[in-house]
Amino acid sequence: MRSALSEEFTTLRADINTVRAEIASNAAAIRAEMSSIETDIEDMKGGLSTWSDEVNTMQTTVAELQSELVKLRDKSEDMEVRMRCGNIRIVGVEERPNSASPKEVSKIIKEVLRMDRDVKVDRSY
Repeated sequence: MRSALSEEFTTLRADINTVRAEIASNAAAIRAEMSSIETDIEDMKGGLSTWSDEVNTMQTTVAELQSELVKLRDKSEDMEVRMRCGNIRIVGVEERPNSASPKEVSKIIKEVLRMDRDVKVDRSY
């Protein structure tokens, strides 16, 4: 009986050692995997920091461009209004062939306003 118990004890000890070796092997694999994951996380943190800086720079640029767009719109509107200041609209003139030519419009203005000098018309339609 002692011999049988001794054999069982030896077998149990061998099984326990095998399980310990497996646990140690698995623990080493888990540590290696965790180390790899930690490295990946650190790399991701660095990448996110870089992209965060890029996004901040782009947001600043977009804000500047929006401000510039507003200024350009205002300037364009001002220029359009100023361009129209010198326009004259003539109503009640019968349309005939070539009646909208600059020469004809100049002639009509000179006659209606009884001017002694010629009137310069850049464009007419």
